[in-house]
Amino acid sequence: MSLSNPRGTTNPVQRYFTLKLSTGQVTHYNKDAKKDVVVADPFTFIVLDALSVIGGYSDDKKSGIWSNEVRSTRDEELVVRTRDGVLVKGLYSDIRDTIKAEGGKFGKSLFIAFLDDGEWKLGNLKLIGAGFSEWFDFEKGKRFDADPGVLISSWEERRKGRNEYFVPVFESWEIGADDLHAAMELDKQLQEYLGSKKSDDTPQRESAPAVEDEFEEAPPF
Repeated sequence: MSLSNPRGTTNPVQRYFTLKLSTGQVTHYNKDAKKDVVVADPFTFIVLDALSVIGGYSDDKKSGIWSNEVRSTRDEELVVRTRDGVLVKGLYSDIRDTIKAEGGKFGKSLFIAFLDDGEWKLGNLKLIGAGFSEWFDFEKGKRFDADPGVLISSWEERRKGRNEYFVPVFESWEIGADDLHAAMELDKQLQEYLGSKKSDDTPQRESAPAVEDEFEEAPPF
């Protein structure tokens, strides 16, 4: 906070998206209707930034697991929480075993530009568990500063025990000059916001945890 801006920089993210792996859908939570809204396929977006995060579900505590977002897991502490409060705090390498034992999973918090009625807006897409595993493979060798266009084109069926679920198929798409300019303007707003909350380790929980987190595959490390 400051004298001229007592509440701090306002969060510019307009919509939070999640992957519903049980049905193979991208959804976002409508607070007014108090329900998930399914996004039509294909889901096209522009990657603005990506931070590391913890998500998942704790059977023991009957609670979702969430954390603050960090740019470097080697240098920045994660504060992992459940509805009971702080579960564990520290560098990922030091608290990884505790996180996994409680049902937590490493993931990415993608800040994205998405189209809404023909206008690019600022959004966020959480990738946890199996969704993150697919992203981890997709981003190998990619430079999102030069090639930021991504779409979820389809879904592939997978099985774990008796559970059937779906993972996203990520593809690249070429961005036009006008779209790129709009995305860069949104990124300026985003970076101002991220810079203002850099010292804040308090996570913002946008919606209830997805049930499918309970059987997602573990990340590749």
